[in-house]
Amino acid sequence: MVRTIGNIKNSKNGNMLEGAESFYLIRKGFFETFLTLNTSLTDCVKLYQAIRNTIHNSGIYFPEDKQDKTFTFQGNSYEFKNGCPVDFITWTFLKDLTIELIKLVGVALSHSAIISINEIKDPAAEIEWVEQP
Repeated sequence: MVRTIGNIKNSKNGNMLEGAESFYLIRKGFFETFLTLNTSLTDCVKLYQAIRNTIHNSGIYFPEDKQDKTFTFQGNSYEFKNGCPVDFITWTFLKDLTIELIKLVGVALSHSAIISINEIKDPAAEIEWVEQP
């Protein structure tokens, strides 16, 4: 959805998203630049991003910048130390984070910049498939 909306917005100036952008760039571009949402609303996405990357590294936090990070969520601080396992993720924590992410999606979908888009076409629907002999 984010890539499609970004491509609709940028198609006039040829500045299309190519599919290899990092999650960070898509998050920042969509929530902070396109929708101009306050970063306090999108902090849950930053935390989700750190958790997602940690899961991809078998529970060890390896950020690209190799820096430790602390995220605050619902009044609690969560530390991610470079090269160290993350051990605070529980089912309750994931449920609470998921609820915040769903709220953020609701804010995004009801934003005037999204509501004003009449149609979102799937770019793959425009492909003319050629049958091989």
